[in-house]
Amino acid sequence: MISGNIILTDSTDITISDENVVANSISIEMSTCRPNRFDFGTFNAAVLKIGIIVTDAANMDFSGAVVNISDITFDGEDEVETLLGQYIVDGSQTRRERETVYLTAYDHAQDFDRPIPDNVRNTSYTALTAIQAACTACDITLDDTLPTGAPNTSTTFTLKSAAVQTWRDVVMWACQLIGCNAVLSREGILTIRQAWYEYNATPDIICTAADRVDIKFSDTRVYVKYLTAYSGMKPKTYISAATQPSQSKPGMMTLEKNPLLSDKTEAECDVINQALANMSFTQRRIEAKLFNNTEIALGKIGMYSGGKVDVRNSIRGMTTGITWKYHGYTRVICTAPETVQGE
Repeated sequence: MISGNIILTDSTDITISDENVVANSISIEMSTCRPNRFDFGTFNAAVLKIGIIVTDAANMDFSGAVVNISDITFDGEDEVETLLGQYIVDGSQTRRERETVYLTAYDHAQDFDRPIPDNVRNTSYTALTAIQAACTACDITLDDTLPTGAPNTSTTFTLKSAAVQTWRDVVMWACQLIGCNAVLSREGILTIRQAWYEYNATPDIICTAADRVDIKFSDTRVYVKYLTAYSGMKPKTYISAATQPSQSKPGMMTLEKNPLLSDKTEAECDVINQALANMSFTQRRIEAKLFNNTEIALGKIGMYSGGKVDVRNSIRGMTTGITWKYHGYTRVICTAPETVQGE
């Protein structure tokens, strides 16, 4: 069952329960990539959509309301509560049909959409210290353990570029520098998730045919062999020196110009970009439709076996997109790099 509350800015407290929620109206969508483009250096907000029946809704202002929501299941003896997060309502997207209100709300990633003060722009940062500064400025807790093996962690930079306007910009570009994505956990903690993994790494989630409704996947893995990034003012393509798994196809990826490197020489950019190209960005395209699953998380590796899976008995992929629906299914996407044709 669903549980939680909506607290309006005037402190009105509305309970969320199965009795007042519109059927099939609750979903949470989160992603590190667009569905068809593998990427890193992102910091996307999770989106909650919910319909709820509220007496006297016409006299209530839901803009800026805080939504706390959990999923409660039974393990045979006790109730198990799974926190689904806290979200802030975007009033411009609220719509109402008499006493039924449909809300769209975003997690606290939106707290980083605030301007950077001028007095910190000349400070020298690394990726980690810049992200720490962003979290301090936005009052968000940071899990400040960077993924093991992240490249360019000692590279220093300032925030002088006019293209860096908000603290979210800082987090995104710092993550691009180290080949990672920023994800806000359901507990409201910012975590830095690596975008690479070894194809035979230990999975975080094991999903058998009994755990899902359907699955679609690509025949082979794709790895980033060619990485195009800016060296100074010009784009340049770098060739990966990483050892790739057998039977994998070469892929390509293009990075946007990172404004944190605006004062770097071409030679310095080459070192930074080559370090990124040498990471093992190997991924298989997977789309799985799971039964209710609140354990899978962005950046976590899922192993899928049984049923339609006919590739060495199991396949693995790093999760780049999740859509969870209450009394519905959990859709998981593992986005893969674009395959280079003709190789």
